[in-house]
Amino acid sequence: MSTPETNVGMNDDQGTVAASRTRWKWVAAGVAAVVVVGGALGTSAVRSSNEGVAGSLQATTIEGGRGEVKTLTLEGWRIPANGPLVLDSAEGSAVDAAGNLYIAAGTRVQKITAATLGNTTLATAANTTLAGTLSSGYVDATGTAARFKGAQGVAVGKDGTVYVADAFDNRIRKITAAGVVTTLAGSGVAGFADGSGTAAKFNAPTKIAVDGSGIVYVLDKSRIRKITPAGVVTTLAGNGSRGFADGIGSAAGLDTRGIAIDRNCTSACVLYLADYFAIRSLDTTTGQVTTLAGNNYGGSGTANGVGNTAFFNQLSAITMHKDPGSVGPGVVWVADGRNGNPVIRQFDIASRTVTSVAGNTASTGLVDGIGSAAKFNVLPGISVTMDGKTLYAIDSAQPSPYFRPVIRKVT
Repeated sequence: MSTPETNVGMNDDQGTVAASRTRWKWVAAGVAAVVVVGGALGTSAVRSSNEGVAGSLQATTIEGGRGEVKTLTLEGWRIPANGPLVLDSAEGSAVDAAGNLYIAAGTRVQKITAATLGNTTLATAANTTLAGTLSSGYVDATGTAARFKGAQGVAVGKDGTVYVADAFDNRIRKITAAGVVTTLAGSGVAGFADGSGTAAKFNAPTKIAVDGSGIVYVLDKSRIRKITPAGVVTTLAGNGSRGFADGIGSAAGLDTRGIAIDRNCTSACVLYLADYFAIRSLDTTTGQVTTLAGNNYGGSGTANGVGNTAFFNQLSAITMHKDPGSVGPGVVWVADGRNGNPVIRQFDIASRTVTSVAGNTASTGLVDGIGSAAKFNVLPGISVTMDGKTLYAIDSAQPSPYFRPVIRKVT
């Protein structure tokens, strides 16, 4: 079934607004598609979900999303003006139910309020260090009395609890809304051991996700570990060696750079993995790893498509959204182009279709704009709001290897 709708702001391939078009939109079997009738020169153009509509963040649920990128912070962001850098480091990010943004910033976890994020710029807005300080270490305490050695991954549970992958300390930490930091699991000694609490060992855990039951998932040296709310650690998949192979448990080969899960899921949950050149799924019940889109080593590229007809150029981060109560599995976004010309791309899980959202595969830069007119330098972290309508991306004011973090907003 299809219905026509008046289009007042579609962008053509050159990024200019074309007038007098009709857009036809339909949803069938979880696949969204858009037909644009009447091109800029009077020709017709048809764009299916295989190609992607420039700037469509989530074609199945978001109306009006254009893939517009805005830079919210600049290099050297300080509050107050003569105070310390707000973002001296930034590796991972997460958004809570109230729209507050949390950033894993090495020795600190920063909280930027939803009200702040709504400002045109963040130059004078309120910022909170939820926990940690500029000094490195390991201390469970409250607020700035706590210490982290290398917070690289962050996730927020439905109850507002913040979970942190403290990579250089080989521990998983948790933070209450009041800033009270405790250790959920990990002995602090690098290694590999399942067990409860401090009896478990991690080897530089980098990324983290949490489901609706408060179960935490950790990316730990080509393994996916699972932690119950009581701190019991088990291994779901991977064997500790980089590789690429679908399979169950330790038979699966992983080269994963990011993980994401439906934050409302409470049973039969699926974890989504951003491997170097592929998007993959992990059934958290059976331990089965399956490649959904992209290819293994040697299969790099920038082509959109369905399943293994799509190519990626080294993924670096992943986030996902699923509307509560919806039948479909949801939508995934990935940061692609780890070693140059990064872009944000969308993956519709039901149709296994990869499309482009924002960024330019031909060049880097700190350039705001819509779709391919926008440019990024490096994207170590992306996160999505609870309604699935806004992405926050960690970028750099300069290209690699000079990482000077800034926050960018994609709508």
